[in-house]
Amino acid sequence: MVETTIDNTFGAAFVGVTASSFIFGIFSMQCYSYYERYPSDRRFYKILVGVLWLLEAAHSSCACHFFYHYVIEDWGRSLEIATEPIIWTLAVQVVLSAAVGTIVKVCFAMRVWRFSGQNVWITGVIILSTLVQLGFSVRFTIGGLMLRALTDLDNIFTVAIVSLGLGVLTDVLTATAISWYLRGLKTGYKNSDTLVNMLIAYAINTGLLTSAFSIACLVTYGTMPNNFIFISLFFVLSKLYANSFLATLNTRLVLRGRGTDNAHETVPTFLMVDTGTIPPPQSTSPDDVFGEAGKLEMLADSPSSQLGYPCPLQVGVHKEVRIREDTVSSRQEVPREIRQLTVSRRLEMTHSWRQRSRIC
Repeated sequence: MVETTIDNTFGAAFVGVTASSFIFGIFSMQCYSYYERYPSDRRFYKILVGVLWLLEAAHSSCACHFFYHYVIEDWGRSLEIATEPIIWTLAVQVVLSAAVGTIVKVCFAMRVWRFSGQNVWITGVIILSTLVQLGFSVRFTIGGLMLRALTDLDNIFTVAIVSLGLGVLTDVLTATAISWYLRGLKTGYKNSDTLVNMLIAYAINTGLLTSAFSIACLVTYGTMPNNFIFISLFFVLSKLYANSFLATLNTRLVLRGRGTDNAHETVPTFLMVDTGTIPPPQSTSPDDVFGEAGKLEMLADSPSSQLGYPCPLQVGVHKEVRIREDTVSSRQEVPREIRQLTVSRRLEMTHSWRQRSRIC
């Protein structure tokens, strides 16, 4: 058992509260940036961002009050602290953190739902694990408020371990599922594949960061439950979830390839396609498929659809692509009835139409 000292109790708590407050400042700037850059987003997402900010503000307030109580109000009473009941803000911040994590994980689970072609099993496992973790967090909060002394934390040790373990499971499972299904969206074209690779890297990095902190909380609480090191890590964890969600919303223009933040209206982020029927390219150039008038039309009505509502998968980045061919026959305009079809069907019919044109 690691010896309890000022460094690994109040010192660790100070580091955790400071880091948590700093990351909360970054999160607040992201919220402000979101409202400025996407004024036309759906009201649901505007409300959701506001709710997350309020939850994080309450979480930071609880963390600061916990630190103030033990360091200022109970200064000089180090021996009595261990025998006193847990300060209520320490227990409440657990359920606030769990609420933030649940909101973010459910949103990412909906992304898995779309990317997987509405796979009920994988999405159900993620959502079920998230809700069970929320239940254990509520149980930990209630149990913590009922403890008579700080040293009685061992009574809810199992509840905390299960909750943290489920957090690791959902983070790893979500990142793995998104990365796996995104790999299936590669078409062989450079622009779309570049975007897919960026999304895969983002999903992996986000999952690794939150998973690393969840594992660190799990290990430190399992090996050193008598100090505040695990609490300092837990203070930061919810801020990472909230920032990952806002980063997803705020980087849509960048992923789309506009390279500017001066947009005053909501614009589609990805090209909506039917992932089940797109054939692989027959050559290294797309010239055999699209003529001079060929366009990749933007079908998404809002970038918010990537997180909230079931819709076709989104894999493109350009609002319009115009490709010119060198052959004389390729300068013929694709018939209107072909252009009005879905992208996947148009790929097939346009290729067939080109072949017939060359024969004639």
